[in-house]
Amino acid sequence: MNDILVLGSSSSAGKSTITMFLLNILKQNNIKALPFKAQNFSNNSTVADDNTEIAFAQYFQAKSIDLKTSYFMNPLLVKSANNQKLHIILNGKFFDEINTSEFYTNIDTFKSSIEKSYKN
Repeated sequence: MNDILVLGSSSSAGKSTITMFLLNILKQNNIKALPFKAQNFSNNSTVADDNTEIAFAQYFQAKSIDLKTSYFMNPLLVKSANNQKLHIILNGKFFDEINTSEFYTNIDTFKSSIEKSYKN
């Protein structure tokens, strides 16, 4: 397995757009690839083809290369809520609403799900 990691120093740096272009270039060269973002902090989400919830960026990246979308492309989605609360979407389904200070209490559960999705 060969991996490509796209890094940026801020939000809205263009990582998702660059990833989409890379996926299209790889597809044009008959190289199988798919988008993966372990954790996405975004309120912009949509329903994937497997009827789970994922970030719109990974959905759009997959659709740009004609892939069916699934939660394993974005296993941990963190959405902001009111009063320093977070909505945790794990494996495409609502997991919990927590205070921001409680995020790391579930880190082992998150890590396990992310690792399973990555190996998928």
